[in-house]
Amino acid sequence: MPAAKMCPLGVFLASADLAQNSALCLVFEQQQGVRIVGGAKDTHDALHGVLDSGADFLLLDWELPVRSELSTRNGEGTPELAVPDLITRLRSSGEHLHIVVLTLKPEFELVAMRAGADAVMVKTSAPERMLAALITQIREAEMLEWNGQNNSSATHPCA
Repeated sequence: MPAAKMCPLGVFLASADLAQNSALCLVFEQQQGVRIVGGAKDTHDALHGVLDSGADFLLLDWELPVRSELSTRNGEGTPELAVPDLITRLRSSGEHLHIVVLTLKPEFELVAMRAGADAVMVKTSAPERMLAALITQIREAEMLEWNGQNNSSATHPCA
């Protein structure tokens, strides 16, 4: 029986931490079946970037800077978009997206999960360890979803 073929996993990185981004990108680029589909350094760009990128997975820094979009026509700005609000907006968009929050402060885990995050990881984990945990989580979710819709004549979309 041939080995199962894995679908490429599209990852969107939303973090202003350049050192963390570089380390994660380096590790992700070395992995077969993982591709970086975009990145953002503030909440506004993250919202639009994730929706435009078709990402499967959002790696979201809890400390991501907040930015509102200023309107050039009337000088009024849109309300600031905090990280919990970003998660809520992405969840209400109807996009099928797995969201993992990165934080230095484990005490934010409950707030992030209530906002709709799938998981919370502490930033101090090694990039390789984070990658392994992220891929495992996504593959398990994909298989659960596929098995829930499976019938005897169906084949896995990446088989």
